[in-house]
Amino acid sequence: MGSESGRTIQDKGRRPKSAPHPQAQPETCPETQPHAHLDTNAEKKVYRLVAFDLDGTVLDESGRMSPGTLAALAAAGKAGAMLAVVTGRAFALVPRQIVRLPYLRYIASDSGAVITRCPGGQTLQVRPLEKTLAQKLVAMGKAGGAAVNLSLGGRRYFEWESLVMYRRDMRTSGQKMPSLARWLGMMLRLNVILSAQQVLRAAKQPVLKVECVYPGRAGAARRLRNFLLIPGLAPVLALGGAIEITARGATKGQALSYICQEHGILREEVLAFGDSGNDVSMQDFAGCFVAVGNATADLKAVADHVAETVHEDGVAKALRALMHL
Repeated sequence: MGSESGRTIQDKGRRPKSAPHPQAQPETCPETQPHAHLDTNAEKKVYRLVAFDLDGTVLDESGRMSPGTLAALAAAGKAGAMLAVVTGRAFALVPRQIVRLPYLRYIASDSGAVITRCPGGQTLQVRPLEKTLAQKLVAMGKAGGAAVNLSLGGRRYFEWESLVMYRRDMRTSGQKMPSLARWLGMMLRLNVILSAQQVLRAAKQPVLKVECVYPGRAGAARRLRNFLLIPGLAPVLALGGAIEITARGATKGQALSYICQEHGILREEVLAFGDSGNDVSMQDFAGCFVAVGNATADLKAVADHVAETVHEDGVAKALRALMHL
């Protein structure tokens, strides 16, 4: 491991793509994770697509992207890379600052269920869940003690208990907490609901994602097995006790595959960044995948490199090192 004064990114080596992904390793306080040097004198690789998650990867808990990350993404674009946002957020919740990023050509929202072209906002692909199946998922979640959130037609609906669980998970895992004022302001902007099943019964929009939030990661990992047994789904353990469920093929990795097919980009020309379990499919697809230092333990275990945390401009430093910017 390199000296603390020069720490940039830890080279994890290439994990075979067929190896199984651990689903529930304990989450540790991200600020204590070690970092090491990447050999910046290594042969320069050409990356034609740079894909990145938002929350916890390039956006901190206040929803802010640092000037250093903005500058590094712009430098990657100037060097010839196309940028793509690949996020669990609904499209309507992607900040305008992100939508207007230079060199941004795609936004894959709802964990890959929707792909939108930028600029212009043209919807290119939608892969919804069948409504009766979504109702079954909600019922399973509620029976197991989960709060259930929905993504319908590009908008998110949050049962209020899930927001309480999110805040508790952040506190117990050692993550930096948004201020109470910002937290309350965020709740006012969201569609906070009492019953996901009630909203779903009345819904006319396509169901893009069901999210079951359990009180604890270990319990969520046990419940994940039940969802994995249902055909036609792509369930993943995300942050804390949250299980995100989309239709099979509606994943972040499949979104990268779609973009690459559109432009004749090879997998080895893809550089991707993430921080949680819903980014594992990007690791499966991308030629090079980097987990930020505050990522979940299971994601860091399968990443090609581990960068510094989002608070330390991990994505910016990794971009400059890997692309020799």
